[in-house]
Amino acid sequence: MMERKKMQLVLVSMPWSIFNRPSIQLGSLKSYLCNRYDWLQVRAVHPYLQVAEILGRQTYHDISLNVWMCEALYAPLVFPETKAAAQQIFAAERKKEKKLDRAQFQTIHSRLKEHIDAFCAGFDWENVDLLGFSVCFNQLFASLAAAMAIKQKYPGLPIAFGGSAFPDELAASILDIGGVDFIICGEGEQKLASICKYLTGRTTGLPPRTYTRQPSGEGNQQAATPL
Repeated sequence: MMERKKMQLVLVSMPWSIFNRPSIQLGSLKSYLCNRYDWLQVRAVHPYLQVAEILGRQTYHDISLNVWMCEALYAPLVFPETKAAAQQIFAAERKKEKKLDRAQFQTIHSRLKEHIDAFCAGFDWENVDLLGFSVCFNQLFASLAAAMAIKQKYPGLPIAFGGSAFPDELAASILDIGGVDFIICGEGEQKLASICKYLTGRTTGLPPRTYTRQPSGEGNQQAATPL
């Protein structure tokens, strides 16, 4: 009998995770899943390390400490119409950060866009069955930008978001933006495993505080036909 192919799960940590510390979120998730499910293969990738090299570690570190600068730099990649407002926010916050007084919004924003494009083009997404983003450290717009870019080229690839940035009240709004298929609120290990089982037909339902998109775009907990 031919051995069933393992499900391929890729876990991602985007900027602005702290560049000189490993992602404990991805490590914990990968360990939990690999130790329990022999039909699942998990890979963790850390694009924030590449961005730290591109911008310079000190510049990356200084930006990562300011939530407004972090999100303003990526927000126009999700909502292009917000670019002028994002530039104003960045400029206002830069005045408070003496170490970043020479940082230019357009230069950094362009480099981040180039990195998103390279990350999207440089990975074998066709062989991925589920893509998961850990969203904790000012990572919301960076993760949304990456998810939307990947989803545009690979619309059939399921994408899940989870992490400390997601109270239940935010789930519907994020799902309505597009690019994300599942939102996990609260502890993620068992919920992520349930999504993997759901996508492979091992279960027909999702646990509480796991949200998916319905045709209306509204985020709801629901059981649907496994993909």
